[in-house]
Amino acid sequence: MSEIVDCQVSPQRGWEYLKGMEYCLRIPRPENKQADLIEQEAWKKNSL
Repeated sequence: MSEIVDCQVSPQRGWEYLKGMEYCLRIPRPENKQADLIEQEAWKKNSL
């Protein structure tokens, strides 16, 4: 953001600008380490 306005911008102000543009932080859900990959693939194939 500071490159665009050519001055220092605080992180809070930058976040306010992003929220004003309806930006949302998207983080993928963590994967289950005990999940069975074969069962997951079978589930994906059957769900279509």
